[in-house]
Amino acid sequence: MKNIEKQIFNIGLIGLGNIGTKVAEELLQNDKFNQIFNLKTVLVRDLEKYYNLALKNKKFNVGNRKIAFDLVDVPEKIIEDENIDVVIELIGGVGPASEYVKKSLIAGKHVITANKELISKQIDELLHLSNKYNSKIKFEASVGAGIPIIELVLELSRQNQIRNIRGIINGTSNYILSKMSEDGSNFEDVLKEAQNLGFAESDPTNDVDGFDAKFKIAILGALAFKSEIPLESIYVDGIRGITNKDFEYAKELDLNIKLLAFAEKEGSTIFAKVHPILIPINDPMAKVDRNYNVIEIEGDLIGKLWIQGEGAGNNSTTSAVLGDLMSLFDSRQSDMLFLNQNLKIRTIDQDINKYYLRLVVVDQPGVLAQIAEIFSKNKISIASVIQKDLYPDNQFVDLVIMTHSSIEKNIQDVVKSISLLKVVQQDPLLIRVQN
Repeated sequence: MKNIEKQIFNIGLIGLGNIGTKVAEELLQNDKFNQIFNLKTVLVRDLEKYYNLALKNKKFNVGNRKIAFDLVDVPEKIIEDENIDVVIELIGGVGPASEYVKKSLIAGKHVITANKELISKQIDELLHLSNKYNSKIKFEASVGAGIPIIELVLELSRQNQIRNIRGIINGTSNYILSKMSEDGSNFEDVLKEAQNLGFAESDPTNDVDGFDAKFKIAILGALAFKSEIPLESIYVDGIRGITNKDFEYAKELDLNIKLLAFAEKEGSTIFAKVHPILIPINDPMAKVDRNYNVIEIEGDLIGKLWIQGEGAGNNSTTSAVLGDLMSLFDSRQSDMLFLNQNLKIRTIDQDINKYYLRLVVVDQPGVLAQIAEIFSKNKISIASVIQKDLYPDNQFVDLVIMTHSSIEKNIQDVVKSISLLKVVQQDPLLIRVQN
């Protein structure tokens, strides 16, 4: 392990994209950092391309067509450099980031990463390597960008039995849902707007289909409960099927729609899920808008604790990366023990919720009776029905059915059966309702 009592840390940076560039600028130009950190080497894929880009950046340029760090395209020039103390990985994804991070830990270098996918899939292995080779791995930026949630969960778990975590942990989906709620905009238009603003990627799959939130809740749950949560065990439902009509109906019911992630522990069982949910408009979480994140942690001693902030963006992510770096320098690192609990994983089948079901059906007598019969057979009680005649030819109507609390498996059986009815014109939309 590199000596963390050194006066100067030499840094190897992997990746010079938007966040990598911002991190490099701060390390070079900010007096708080450049007196104790030396950005020695940066790894990129295309030397010529990135060298030319670096020359155009006044914060990198030291004159005579030179930049302030070594630019390399061979990872060994960072991993095998004995003078490099800390490796910062900012390329994302699993491969080749996984190889670089593991080799760096084995080489005794400390590692900082913002890579939520890598951490969520390999957290147990990476923590074992960190312990075995006496090197430290920090990943505060992997969840919530600048929100210091990782350190908070680790600290709280020292003296609390953490019972559950819930929160809005994807800024892109929250921005989309907030705009749809406020303006009555449709999903596709708001998605394009989010892409233009840089909140959403050109391929928004991870954000709008819930995978980004799944990676993050897997990390938080693993640290809170000291037990790895396999990604394949986490139920995920995204926001693509939600329309502006659903927000209109939600407002009539004094509800709002948010994409929430949940992790909970009960006895020796843990459970995690990600899905849209209807929550009362007077719930503070219903008012968290735009690209903001909020996370609620409940412990046996602390009760419920909230933390909120911007969950995306170059500046907030850079803040988290640099915070990890400073904590390494100051030797302020919560002990990351092995995930030594072997807890059982509960599936969503036995989850209990109220439900909102929107159907587009033929407007004719007997339709509601057919649907009500399916609910009855599956032991689900209907709380209310709203019918809306919104179609110009008057052949179809929207039915919004609210249920009392019931078991997830039963409502899924209902949805399957209703989908087969000839009077149903579109795939039903199911949204869970906060109990």
